[in-house]
Amino acid sequence: MTPKAAKKKRWVRARPLSPALHGDRQDNAVGSARDDVFAEAFRLSPHPIGITELETGRCLEINDACLKTFGFRRDDVMGKTTLMLGIWPDPHERARLIDRLRAEGAVRNLEVSMRMRDGALRQFLISANMITLNGKPCILTIGNDITERKQAEDALYRLNETLEQRVEERTTALRTVQARQHLLLTSTPVVLYACRASGDYGVTFVSENVVEQLGHSPQDFTDHSDFRISHIHPDDRAFVLAGLLRTFEHGRHIHEYRFRHKDGTYRWLRDEVRLLRDDGGAPLELIGFQVDVSSQKRANEALREGEERFRLFIEHAPAAIAMFDRNMRYLGVSRRWIEEYRLTGDIIGRSHYDVFPDIPARWKDVYRRGLAGKNLSEDEDRFVRSDGSVQWITWNVRPWYNGDKVGGIVIATEDVTARVEAKRALHESEERSDQVIRLANFGIFDHDHRTGSVYWSPLMREIYGVGPREPASVEGYIQFIHPDDREAVVTAMQRTNNSTGDDLHLMEHRVIRPDGSIRWLSLRSWTLFDNEGPERCPTRTLGAMIDITERKQAEEALKMSERRFASFMDNLHGFAWIKDAQGRYLYVNRLFQESLLKGGVWKEKTAHELWPADVAEQYELNDRKVRETGVPLHTVAPFVQNGEIRHALVSKFPIMDHKEAPVLLGGVAVDITERQQAEEALHQQQVQLEELTSKLLNAQEHERRRIARDLHDDVSQRLAALVLEVASVENHPSIVPSEVAHALTTLRQGLEQVSDDVHSLAYRLHPSLLEHAGLRPAVEDHVQQVSRRTGLPIRLKVAGVPTAVPLDHATCLFRVMQESVQNVVKHAQATLVTVQLRGSSKGLSLSVTDNGKGFNQRDQSTHEQGLGLSSMEERLRQLHGFFRIQSRLSQGTKICAWVPLEMEGT
Repeated sequence: MTPKAAKKKRWVRARPLSPALHGDRQDNAVGSARDDVFAEAFRLSPHPIGITELETGRCLEINDACLKTFGFRRDDVMGKTTLMLGIWPDPHERARLIDRLRAEGAVRNLEVSMRMRDGALRQFLISANMITLNGKPCILTIGNDITERKQAEDALYRLNETLEQRVEERTTALRTVQARQHLLLTSTPVVLYACRASGDYGVTFVSENVVEQLGHSPQDFTDHSDFRISHIHPDDRAFVLAGLLRTFEHGRHIHEYRFRHKDGTYRWLRDEVRLLRDDGGAPLELIGFQVDVSSQKRANEALREGEERFRLFIEHAPAAIAMFDRNMRYLGVSRRWIEEYRLTGDIIGRSHYDVFPDIPARWKDVYRRGLAGKNLSEDEDRFVRSDGSVQWITWNVRPWYNGDKVGGIVIATEDVTARVEAKRALHESEERSDQVIRLANFGIFDHDHRTGSVYWSPLMREIYGVGPREPASVEGYIQFIHPDDREAVVTAMQRTNNSTGDDLHLMEHRVIRPDGSIRWLSLRSWTLFDNEGPERCPTRTLGAMIDITERKQAEEALKMSERRFASFMDNLHGFAWIKDAQGRYLYVNRLFQESLLKGGVWKEKTAHELWPADVAEQYELNDRKVRETGVPLHTVAPFVQNGEIRHALVSKFPIMDHKEAPVLLGGVAVDITERQQAEEALHQQQVQLEELTSKLLNAQEHERRRIARDLHDDVSQRLAALVLEVASVENHPSIVPSEVAHALTTLRQGLEQVSDDVHSLAYRLHPSLLEHAGLRPAVEDHVQQVSRRTGLPIRLKVAGVPTAVPLDHATCLFRVMQESVQNVVKHAQATLVTVQLRGSSKGLSLSVTDNGKGFNQRDQSTHEQGLGLSSMEERLRQLHGFFRIQSRLSQGTKICAWVPLEMEGT
């Protein structure tokens, strides 16, 4: 028994556990056929399917797709329970499934986690029904592995929702409270928009936050196609249009320009435009991401002003500043340095050690370390002046570089005796104020790396579901993070603390609240550092977070719905489409595009724009019927594929809106051209077979009458004449011997002629040479007789023909040769005929070629005049051979025949 038959034998017909289905039963033959179909569908399904007992969970049947997915062999599974196999990580989850089945009878699209044989956990979307099998309640379960899809979706969501933020580099001159406040205020949301890829670049979509950015509503952009271009500053408009043209060349373009706000002022926008193309590579739409960078523009202007102020500050700063080379020679000094250290004359180019010969060894060590590339500083350092007075100073020694080598050091000192304590108090106050201003309306945290203290705002505690008494710590924060996201978050925290810049870091992750609920958060953090180079270390990390759970759930539901629809349509074994109320195509599936449209542009085109007029007219007539009646329409309609008119079984149906009004029209179609052609060919063969049978019967009767007529009119008459001559000799016994001899000679010659004629008649009916000598001698004899009788030259070529050929094969090929040569003599008007008979390891082939007038093979009357060609084709068909005719007018005819014959040698 084959494996397939064994599976069918194992299959036991199952009935749903519904009383309504225990009514009327069809006969056993229909039930058995349905069982076979269901068993075959069960076995060949690409989705994992299994049948288990309801109470015990014992596996009764499982298909190959399920075995392959879980990694088991059939012997490992059959008869064992799902708990024994360990595929349920949580046995209570199966118990909850049983309870739902008992209550509802069926479960659809339940997302569960399953364990594979190798221990790996994968996500499945399962549906289950209760059925009765051999009188026992069982569960029929079908699953769909969605592990890779969920992983890809999560990665895609994180990537698409990451907001790009630009933060200007922190410089020495801008490490003040005002710079940090300004950096947060410029981090505004990104506005997403889409516009046409041609013409006036009219906006087709813009996100709602454009109101916050520019004051205009989305409808202002979409209702007026020139709204966006007309609101760009006149001085920037040509620049923007030129940038859009470059987008078509490079696929992406970034430009900055001014846009008129609703209040009449202009805002600077940073706009990143990307070109979206269709499957054929044609421009489809422009997608843009614009950010208000007005604050950044003002910051850049402030930076330029700050650099100028820094130059003036160096000139007039109350600090003493000097620049030295590697040999501690003066390269430049501020006026305050000259005044502070009471120097006179030009000291540029002189050695610092010559200017201050009594400099302490401690300072010389500081200089050497600075020249080695270290940044050194002291906020409060006790300094004894040359007159013995003591003051507190802040000093910095920093290397400056020439290429990648230290070129020297810069020393800056400032008297901070009166301001040290005030500065410390002011610093803490400013940081707290900065934190409140930048992170308003967000859950915030503050981690002081120097003291280890952590602060959680009340809103952050509310987001995490913890009370005000819960101690704030980095470890506690990490414990709330979802296990699947924890490693990535910890890695990001480590990268932030070891960062070489002061960038704003963005991340999205999940947290598990104490009540077990899971929330999605969007996190932004910023780490401050002290010192530079190897001694650079983090001092404080500030962070802000917002709950984005609802947005994630809505996006995931939308993506799932779109993917299910696209997957179903693209794997449909037929054509599918959707049209709007004006008959324009809004959607076609992949088979429709590849087979009918060949990648051409079809979006929002009508049937008249895509198909021939007569075909399009029929399509639109059927569309009107569906829209007017509101009911589906099933019909057979023509369609065009590769320039050929084919036919399809078409179903069209209305698509309703929430008010049950038809707004769209859907359709599916299956190509039935080959089926129609097969049915037509079968019908034609049946007609030909009936005609052939009738012709054979008529030919048989005709041949019998001809034989009877030949025997009666010729052979019988001549035998009667011979009988009379014998009687004459018998009645005259006195005839001399010489006359008797002459009479007997005449009788002998008459008998010989009758014998030859009878032999010829028998030969025409069945050549005895074919039966006793074989195919080759019979063919050679017939060819010689026809050539001698008609005077037509006939060339015979024989190769590889075995001596012993089965009589049915030999008779078939002989009759085909006989009929073909006879047709040449009667109809072809040929001057040369070639007969070829060849043998091979697979069979025998025969060809008869003439140089006669030929005929038109498409002319059916040629095939209907007699039964010669039909009888030849029928003889070969019975031996599983083939028959072929090649003929053209005035170019002769070639008849080829072949019969299969296994031969060991020729």
